[in-house]
Amino acid sequence: MIKTDSCPKCGGQKVKEGVVHSASGAVHMLPKGNPRSTSSPVLSKYCSSCGYILEWYVEHPERLD
Repeated sequence: MIKTDSCPKCGGQKVKEGVVHSASGAVHMLPKGNPRSTSSPVLSKYCSSCGYILEWYVEHPERLD
């Protein structure tokens, strides 16, 4: 994961982590072609000053092998 301590858009220092969420729950990543496989929640880093999303990543990439 890239180290992001400041926002590249506004220069703000309020970078937070969050879980990508939909109305029915957390968004999960599944391996392509294997929808019955285990999944992993999709997380993000975002700037709480301007709302810019810096990163998207899966919490448990080892589950997607």
